[in-house]
Amino acid sequence: MTVSSALRVLLGTAVFLHAAAAGAQELEPRAYSNLPMGLNFVGAGYLHSQGGLATDPSVPLTDAHLKIDTAVFAYVR
Repeated sequence: MTVSSALRVLLGTAVFLHAAAAGAQELEPRAYSNLPMGLNFVGAGYLHSQGGLATDPSVPLTDAHLKIDTAVFAYVR
């Protein structure tokens, strides 16, 4: 075993043994949101998607195509 591989094994072992001591941080939702208080947002979006449709080969569908038109409206306070 070379010195380089011995150092890698030692470093990997040290990281593995000290991983249990690592703590996580629990943040409140939007804790760092920089939006002013009482501000309202209105959003709108549109999605168009079309293409072939992949189905189970046992289903008796032939030449199936998919076309989706979706609108989204949102209000956030």
